[in-house]
Amino acid sequence: MRYLQGVPEDFLKKTFAYDPASPSGIVRLRRYPEKGARSSHICKPKEGTYLLAQIKINGKNYRRRLPFGWNGKLQSEARLEAEVWISTIKIDNPEKPSLTGTKDSNGCWLVNISFKGKMIQVRAHRLIYFLCTDIDIEGMDVCHIDTNTSKNKIENLRATKKQERSQNTRRLTRRI
Repeated sequence: MRYLQGVPEDFLKKTFAYDPASPSGIVRLRRYPEKGARSSHICKPKEGTYLLAQIKINGKNYRRRLPFGWNGKLQSEARLEAEVWISTIKIDNPEKPSLTGTKDSNGCWLVNISFKGKMIQVRAHRLIYFLCTDIDIEGMDVCHIDTNTSKNKIENLRATKKQERSQNTRRLTRRI
């Protein structure tokens, strides 16, 4: 089991994903993809012979009234119909992962991770390298090959020992 700043790999893989199209290169997956991210409920108003099914996905509300009683349908049948309707809405409208990250003063993307009640801030390029490779990067630096800290594509990242990185930057400045 690998860890990144005390956070286990399986937790990170369930919470984040690498997305080169994202500005930071990382997207936050929903916490509870099967139920929590999509708020849905079925209720019966006090005065009425219908059930009201509601679901909210990606900020959009969907509602449907399902009558029972006077049309020969039982309340349990209407509830089953409402559950089927909600599940088809979920299938037809998959949730979008949310973009994540903020830039610091140096232009480097930062990601906040909440784990066991603690807030941990990680540089996005370290998280991307950790998720996309099997290399344990604890005690190592992850640097950008082209030295542009805002480009977090996996092809632009490499892991080095801290000593090697400082030698490389000294060599680059001497040549210029």
